[in-house]
Amino acid sequence: MKFGVMNSHFVDPLRAVHLAVRAEAAGYDSFWNTDFVLGPHPDSMALLAAASQETERITLGTAVMVLPFRHPVLFAKSAATVNALSKGRLILGLGVGSNKREFDALGLDIHQRGRMTDEKLVLLRRLLSGESVTYQGEFHHLEDVNIGPGSIHKPHPPIWLGPLWRDGLVEATLRRTGRLGDGFIPSSVPASRYAEVREKVRACAEQAGRDPDAIEFAAILWFCLDDNRERAWKTLEAESNRWKTDRPTIRGQANVSGHAEDCVEAIREYLDAGATHLVFNAAVPPERAMEQYEQFAREVLPLVRETALAI
Repeated sequence: MKFGVMNSHFVDPLRAVHLAVRAEAAGYDSFWNTDFVLGPHPDSMALLAAASQETERITLGTAVMVLPFRHPVLFAKSAATVNALSKGRLILGLGVGSNKREFDALGLDIHQRGRMTDEKLVLLRRLLSGESVTYQGEFHHLEDVNIGPGSIHKPHPPIWLGPLWRDGLVEATLRRTGRLGDGFIPSSVPASRYAEVREKVRACAEQAGRDPDAIEFAAILWFCLDDNRERAWKTLEAESNRWKTDRPTIRGQANVSGHAEDCVEAIREYLDAGATHLVFNAAVPPERAMEQYEQFAREVLPLVRETALAI
């Protein structure tokens, strides 16, 4: 069982790097940066490159970068550089995107995002493996293109796919993960549906001739730790809704709040459903985020680890 920290609070890159340092010291396994083209959020590759030089152990990931926005050759070069700087600690969490304003700003057709993602994934995996790539596709035409030596990882840094739950997941995203993903890191999936979704991804992997046990299953969860249960929920609801105004937060759906024991009970549902890597996003104002992550590490994670050993 692994546990990560999500940076969605700090738009100042230096404060975000400091969060990665504090997360490592607190015993978290991974640090993830949310990614937006528009707005003040820092570029994930640049941020993770900086964090790699201030940390030693913690895994560094993107959750998630919208792959249709990136040219596979340039993105592979950037990812390979960050992976080398971090000595092999990079995980690429990627998605198809859903914000039409960002697609419009980049002159891209949002309706082509699925096909663009499939093509770019194939190229990204090959380029990061150190291949010389010749490819004629719908969106990219490459002739004997090589970005340099292969990855520290073999064959390439892990690529996790992160779809967004909206009363379900599009079947194409499950097939894509089974065919091309090394991990699965969805947002907003309720614990009651996680096992079902996990089994669908595993079935898609088998259909694609891949070993389903090679896919790591994660989930992103909002949390708020507070001795007052109702205050914890109200804080979580307000803060998470501030970030995702297009879909209101539903109590108990990919979020945990209240006392430490309340959080453990909710997290246990994801463990029982087969998740092995949980990424926590503190649903509190930015000035309280650091304190929340450290309190969560002290009070909740030891209890969760004890629970995991009992499964």
